[in-house]
Amino acid sequence: MDLFTFFDISPANVSVNLIYNICRPNFNRKIKREKTMSSVGKNQNIQKWNDWKGNMTDQQYVQMVHDNKLSRKVIAEACGFSKSALRQNPTIAKELAELENDLRNRLILPPLTPKGEDESRTPKAIQKESMKAAREQSRVPELEQRILELEAENKALKGKLGRFSELSDVFMDMEELR
Repeated sequence: MDLFTFFDISPANVSVNLIYNICRPNFNRKIKREKTMSSVGKNQNIQKWNDWKGNMTDQQYVQMVHDNKLSRKVIAEACGFSKSALRQNPTIAKELAELENDLRNRLILPPLTPKGEDESRTPKAIQKESMKAAREQSRVPELEQRILELEAENKALKGKLGRFSELSDVFMDMEELR
């Protein structure tokens, strides 16, 4: 059954306004439903973002640097949403900017260069140097911890060597007596 039969009207007498007024209530309901679905999606994206951000280490941030900032593509893939969510969701966009500023303050991300600087200053060389410094800076605590562990192991082995060296000397003396 079509609209014409349902309302007992002929197609010649139907105006566009009449059809619009008949269909409009359903159209408005559809738009409201889509709005509520998108707000749920935004909240899910924020939750995914917070989970991802909480599980990251400084070394992982260093590995995803691209053009002096975090790679949006890598972040979006890791979080499980599209790159546009990083720009269009105001909460995520604000937190991403804050995260990058924090990483720059901690020397994990290279510092921003002022806009309008002359390109002849070899920005690629500067970027490589700052990337190398950022990697080294983030590895320092790990390496210091490893040094402490190796020093403790070395001290323990030297103690054992002292005990066994005496025993070794006794065996050497016994062999000489034979």
